[in-house]
Amino acid sequence: MVREAQGRSGLARAALIAGAARRCVDLTVTHTASRVQFGRPLSHFQAVKQEEAKLIEEAALMAAAVDAAGTAQADPAAAEFAAWTAAAQASASVAEVTRIAHQLHGAIGFTELSPLRLATTRMWSWRDEDGGEHEWCQRIGRRVVEGGSDRLWPQVTGG
Repeated sequence: MVREAQGRSGLARAALIAGAARRCVDLTVTHTASRVQFGRPLSHFQAVKQEEAKLIEEAALMAAAVDAAGTAQADPAAAEFAAWTAAAQASASVAEVTRIAHQLHGAIGFTELSPLRLATTRMWSWRDEDGGEHEWCQRIGRRVVEGGSDRLWPQVTGG
């Protein structure tokens, strides 16, 4: 019962983190499109485009893990592992999402007036609540060792 609650709580935090990451993407894309530097919007520079692509990729990865875990809740055997995986992925992606978003916003992203600050500070705190990335990965690792490595792929894919 406690383990199930921990898994569901981890999944809820992962969903919150994924939503905040989506907010970071929206704010960053809007900022780079409107901020002009050297006569061009920031979003027209190749280096900025590459970082935005990484940001979008990380947010999509978190969303996919949360969606997969949400779907797996119908199967009690797969639900726990899927929730742990989503929590681990969301926790792992926080650092990259916040790094890129703040880098592309510059110093303005940390000011009290910036909505980016609100999204990223919550992500940092949610990442560590209910255990952090390390704890979720330990749970996953123990499950894999207990079940044998030949069961890893079916557990991850739900097959």
